[in-house]
Amino acid sequence: MKRLQRISGSIVSVIKIWSYFLLFGLILLVAGCAGHRLPVVSTPVSDVSQNAYVQGMGFVDNSQYDEALKSFEGVLDLDPTFEPAYAGICLAYTGKGDYKLAEENVNRALSLNKRNPAPYVAYGRMLVAQREFKKALKKFNKAIKIDPLCAEAFYYKGEIYEKWGKYREARISYKNALAVDSNYSKASVAWEKLQGVE
Repeated sequence: MKRLQRISGSIVSVIKIWSYFLLFGLILLVAGCAGHRLPVVSTPVSDVSQNAYVQGMGFVDNSQYDEALKSFEGVLDLDPTFEPAYAGICLAYTGKGDYKLAEENVNRALSLNKRNPAPYVAYGRMLVAQREFKKALKKFNKAIKIDPLCAEAFYYKGEIYEKWGKYREARISYKNALAVDSNYSKASVAWEKLQGVE
């Protein structure tokens, strides 16, 4: 009888241990620590760096490339490993028509972190400026593969399709950009413009 109690006690202990393992695995799964895609990792930066970067991108959007360069260089003074700043410098030099310096900076960004979509989007935009649309499309697709929620990459893919007269694909790309970011005004304007265009 005692032997039977020891065996049943051992079985209960084993079941308890396995239930703890299963519970721990379930917690990991629910918490997102098991079986998810690799995160887009960027270097931690201060609010000042982030604000200067956003300001620099605003300057790029307004074709104020010298001001953009000052903002991005300010970011790099604070954090020389902040790869999106190099991508921003790429865009500023692209706007100025200096593709050699643009490519050097986007490659520097990629050497710091190949898992951030921003350098691929910048590289694609530089290639579009050089009318290398097929190569640019590959860069935008790479950005989307890294981060399927990269609205900017979808938007610029749409621009390429629109240039090629592939309006259906352009609409899909703009719609995808809006699905990710419903406030993306450039994508909204582009999508509305193509309604009814075959």
